[in-house]
Amino acid sequence: MLGCMAEHEHAFPWFPLAATDATSDRATITLGLRSADLHFREQVVPGIGRVWFLRQLCWPVAALALRPDLPPDGRPGRTAADIASGIEALACKLEFIEGEGSDSKRIIGVRAFTRDQGQNGASIWDYDSLRTRAHYVQNTYRQAAVRALGEHAGLGLASGSRYSSMVLTGPGEQLAQAYLSQSAGKPPLKNWLLRWIAGADGYRGPSVRLALSPEHASDDEREIIWKRLAGVDTPGSEKRRALAKIFLQEETFPDIEKSLLPALREQGKKEALQASGIALARSFGALFTAALRVLAHLTRLIEQVGAVLPADAAARKEIRRAMEQLSESAQKYHKQHEKLPAVGHADALRFALGVQARSGGELLSWLVSLDGQILQLSDGELHPGSLFRVLDNEEDATDQDGTTDLDARTDDGRTFRLVNLFSLVKDCGMDAVP
Repeated sequence: MLGCMAEHEHAFPWFPLAATDATSDRATITLGLRSADLHFREQVVPGIGRVWFLRQLCWPVAALALRPDLPPDGRPGRTAADIASGIEALACKLEFIEGEGSDSKRIIGVRAFTRDQGQNGASIWDYDSLRTRAHYVQNTYRQAAVRALGEHAGLGLASGSRYSSMVLTGPGEQLAQAYLSQSAGKPPLKNWLLRWIAGADGYRGPSVRLALSPEHASDDEREIIWKRLAGVDTPGSEKRRALAKIFLQEETFPDIEKSLLPALREQGKKEALQASGIALARSFGALFTAALRVLAHLTRLIEQVGAVLPADAAARKEIRRAMEQLSESAQKYHKQHEKLPAVGHADALRFALGVQARSGGELLSWLVSLDGQILQLSDGELHPGSLFRVLDNEEDATDQDGTTDLDARTDDGRTFRLVNLFSLVKDCGMDAVP
């Protein structure tokens, strides 16, 4: 995840340089596979980006609806992006400070909220403060939802590719109305928010908290999103609907290989091909994770010795075993790709072939050359790179100060948004697909 993130889905693990409040340089490890990763995420679960609960969609559409109602007085912080950040920051802070669900995994900004409380932060509830990174987070839920909002690649709630220029579609207008028409005491939430953005402190009672909350989408919101998720006549919706049928029958996220894929194949030929595409994506995920594991072992070694010859590093027991697993993963992906070339990705195949063509120190040198940030090759030795740190064996999951993502937190390997879709289906709370 990038330190200064653009409005697109970042799909690869980031590693903060130190456990501080800083949000500066972060190392993004792609190994040339960013396009492949995005390709497989869209193949497996199209159109939802990194969204995994309903209010991630409600907050940004509400901000787009509110922006035209603000006076054109040129005051800073009144863009749709600013408004969306303010709304979700207030929603998360109210839930964290005043709600019973303060341990909710949907709350981000905990570090800033806690720090502010320690500085008599009970007074920091104004819009102009909460919309900023200093009092919330750098990576917001709005940024994570842009892909899902789109009319062509997303759920059709807005037209346009960049959030700042998006215009709500009919379904987007309906969702914004459903959210903003909730009661916030005497006035509807829309009026309360407009006054708050204009500078009023306002009453922050239970009705306001519930209306804003990440935990309490209304029935109207749930119905609108459910139809966009699984009730639209598009290829993406058909894929999501086939998966939703299975998820509706499960209390917890099912085992993908043992339960989900067999159930998907039983639905029909189209769904059987869909299952094969998911299996291929999982094979790619295992390949990428195996490459990360090699680099993780290598960073731990270099932390100890400072610099090492590639051949000497490759002779280490733990690194040798990790490279063997990487080679096995490359062979598996290559074999599965050949069966479904139209579903695979050229960069993934190229990477798998590159792994298969190398071994020992040559393989380590090649992997390092694909990154160049965490590690680097200089004068024939492997050295710390400009953004060096010791990596974990697996993909690093975001904490409560960045946009959380269930797909990054699952212990069941890369699910390519399957776990996100499962969470969305459960948040909709419906009994059958539309």
